[in-house]
Amino acid sequence: MNRIQERVTTAAISAVATFVVVSAGSVPASASPWDPHVHVVGSVSSCGPSSTSGWGWFDADNGESDWLTWGAGSTFGFDLNRVPAGSSTQVTIKWGVAGCTASARRGVSRPLIGSNAAIGNLG
Repeated sequence: MNRIQERVTTAAISAVATFVVVSAGSVPASASPWDPHVHVVGSVSSCGPSSTSGWGWFDADNGESDWLTWGAGSTFGFDLNRVPAGSSTQVTIKWGVAGCTASARRGVSRPLIGSNAAIGNLG
């Protein structure tokens, strides 16, 4: 091989190696059958907090329960750590502000991609 061929070959190998490293770092996260964690997000339109005065609680059929974390507007989130593969976990969500309470029940399944599950507006 002459010097020009060696330089072209070296440059091509470097380019391919850089592409592989960059591509591997940008692979989208996906759910895995052995990771039962799901971050649940949703919103409410009735009895939702307009400030820090509201409260929210979830109680799942699998025994998990905890406070909701409120975001902007009346959006909320919470984490489930034992959502089974191939089925769903039923969750009762209760929330309110002074003088107004509400509740809803939803099923939460593992997402195919990522670990976030949106359950929409609960009312």
